[in-house]
Amino acid sequence: MGSPVPGAMAMPPAPALAGDEVHVWTVSLLDGASGGTAAAAESLSGDEHERAARFHFERDRRRYMLGRAALRRVLACYVNDDAARLRFAYGAYGKPALVPGARAAAQAPAFNASHTQDLMLIAVADGPALGVDLEALRPLQDLDGLARQVCSAAEHRELLALAPAQQLAGFLRCWTRKEAYLKALGTGLSLPPVQVHVGCGASPAPPAGWWLHDLRPAPGWAAALAAPGAPRRIVHLDFHAHFGGCGSTT
Repeated sequence: MGSPVPGAMAMPPAPALAGDEVHVWTVSLLDGASGGTAAAAESLSGDEHERAARFHFERDRRRYMLGRAALRRVLACYVNDDAARLRFAYGAYGKPALVPGARAAAQAPAFNASHTQDLMLIAVADGPALGVDLEALRPLQDLDGLARQVCSAAEHRELLALAPAQQLAGFLRCWTRKEAYLKALGTGLSLPPVQVHVGCGASPAPPAGWWLHDLRPAPGWAAALAAPGAPRRIVHLDFHAHFGGCGSTT
């Protein structure tokens, strides 16, 4: 670990990350909880400000800025750098990674993030790849039609075997598992989800050589983690409790 950046605001260190762990941070994307967009803007890069400006709705712009600031702050603790100094590169399908040359980049962990409405999850682990997805449990029009588009034939049969009241939760379990896996692969939806089988039931059915785990970040939400290799121990962390609700990152 390097020395703190001169002039950077002192921040609590990230918990030690063991090789068999995944740290899952829960973040509220509400101004009051996250310190406000003005504070968040201090750590964002020029391209992040440009992207924020392209959002049509202020609500979406605010969520994006608060989420990016939270991601920077979490990762800055793991690599012992200042949040504003971190630089990201993006894969062919948009997956971010820390740019080599950032402080302690050789020790930088894998990470992935997902947000829906005002809730965000940030997953951090050692290893080459990691994916996380988050969805709100909400009524969906034409659930069976959606399932036919994204579920494998076996998954669709599993879904129809569930009681009608359980089918929405079953579909969202399946969807978050697929998204987490595709995000970990780095392909996003360029690989059709219907070609991936992860199961709709209570227990995930991971692809060979992969680990999938369902998360329950809060009532009314579905989420999943994906990583290559063996199962990991999950450590749940609350962003606002850890950082004391302070939004400034520099």
